[in-house]
Formats: sequence, C-alpha cells, structure tokens
Amino acid sequence: MTGNTGLKPYMTEEEAQIIDSFLLKYQPRRCLEWGIGGSTVVFSRHSFIEQWIGIEWHHEWIRKVQPFVSPRVQLHEAKPPSTECPYGCQVSIDTFVNHPAITGSFDFIFIDGDYR
Repeated sequence: MTGNTGLKPYMTEEEAQIIDSFLLKYQPRRCLEWGIGGSTVVFSRHSFIEQWIGIEWHHEWIRKVQPFVSPRVQLHEAKPPSTECPYGCQVSIDTFVNHPAITGSFDFIFIDGDYR
C-alpha cells in the first residue's frame, strides 16, 4: 500500500484494508483527516474523492508528506497557540479541532492520532 513514497499508513495491513474497503464501498467525495501521513497519501488516491482536507500540528511532517499527495489534498497546519501550551493541552486541542479549514460537511472523517 505504500507506492513509491516510502510513507505508509501507521497501522496494520488489516486495519488499512478495512478502511480502504470502506472507502471503496461508500466512495466519499469530501473527506477530512486529523493527523496526516501515509494514510493521507494512500487513501486520498481514489478517483471518486474530490477533496481531502488534512489537519496536522507538525510543520516539518506536512512538508515531508506534501510532495506525495494529489492536488485534491489540502494540508493545513494547526500550530499550537504558544510554546507554553504543549501538544495535547486543551488549548492546542481546541485549535486543532476548530481549525478554520474545517468548514461544511464531510462524507468521511478519519481521526488518525493522539488527542484527536
């Protein structure tokens, strides 16, 4: 499932197949993912997906993933509001969950990672 990116979903092959089977069955057009990475690259490749919005807190990780996603994928950074508020504190969580890129309705929402 990795293709030639070197990125793969951080999950078991069985878990990845379950999610992929769901996507194939329901063919969502507009998707939201909290926590981007190999799953973003792999799952957003389906031709029926029109828009995949990914929200991630780690700037360098976004830069690493960005070259491998299709133009239908929009990656957004949810930067912690201050260095005094570490990843996972309530203010950071609120910033992540209430990111301005999250608008309208979604056919599929994938929560991938801690504190999400």
